[in-house]
Amino acid sequence: MPHAKRQRFLAATALLPLIHGAVLATVASPAPAHAACAATAGGTGCDGPDDVALASPIDGAGGLATASPGTLGAGDGALVVSGGRLDLGGTTQTVGLVRLTGGVIANGTLRGSVYDVQSGAIDAVQTGGAPLVKSGAGTVTLSGANDVSGGTRVDAGTLLLVPGGRLGASNAALVVQGGTLDLGGTAQGAGPVVLTAGTIRNGTLSGTIFGLQGGTVDAVLTGSGSLVKGGTDTAVLNQANTYAGATSVTGGTLRAGIANALPSGNALLVTGTGILDLAGYGQTVGALDGNGRVSLGGATLTTGGSGVDSVFSGVLDGTAAS
Repeated sequence: MPHAKRQRFLAATALLPLIHGAVLATVASPAPAHAACAATAGGTGCDGPDDVALASPIDGAGGLATASPGTLGAGDGALVVSGGRLDLGGTTQTVGLVRLTGGVIANGTLRGSVYDVQSGAIDAVQTGGAPLVKSGAGTVTLSGANDVSGGTRVDAGTLLLVPGGRLGASNAALVVQGGTLDLGGTAQGAGPVVLTAGTIRNGTLSGTIFGLQGGTVDAVLTGSGSLVKGGTDTAVLNQANTYAGATSVTGGTLRAGIANALPSGNALLVTGTGILDLAGYGQTVGALDGNGRVSLGGATLTTGGSGVDSVFSGVLDGTAAS
């Protein structure tokens, strides 16, 4: 078949690799086998300049491995891994959608148009401008030095970092709107960080700004950013945070779960319908301003840590302030 016609044929078949446990199947009609394949003691090897389409399953234990200069298929084709192991063999592979519902992707670099991860592990480097979305109730473990710049979003389940693992580019956005982002004791960097629901826990997170609406932060927030609490829900801070910017509470409730959950020398603004609930934990701030509400719960709030006068015209309830 002429090369141009063969390329159109391969595009029309919409080759979709699927790994089910240790099974490789394709949703495709058989393509011309221009590469030579032969069975060996270690498995089946294919060597040649062209693509190979497998029209029947590969059964047994193990997985699928690529070796240079092998490719997974068309650069815009979808890749779905639902079990077993996809070993990239140290190569760089470019695909379209990457969906992980089980199993492992390892040993190389993967560039996708979007990453939909639900369960399993990625021990390869994810790169490119695509976003990574954690969906579903399962756990996905990241152990590669990822540098995706399209941002990370956690909708459900657990996204777990392990030592050596990285969320992505240090200036990429991070959104947690359900489930758990478990930093695994690591230090991670991001651009803007948004938490609307769910939990960020177990490590240190640096951001250019922290926008909280609801949920729980059980990690240390650090970096040059400020923290803004908006919306109508309650967000809880369970660690002594060290971010360099101001703290603004403009809506809903920001609740402390530890003494000095807010950086002790930074400005604090509580305004509008915003509520700062110290929940009985002592807090020192640089200055207090605004017209919102501060609920002490029996704790002591100390201002003036920055040497700046406080101008607060809101409600201060509880027992102690200084």
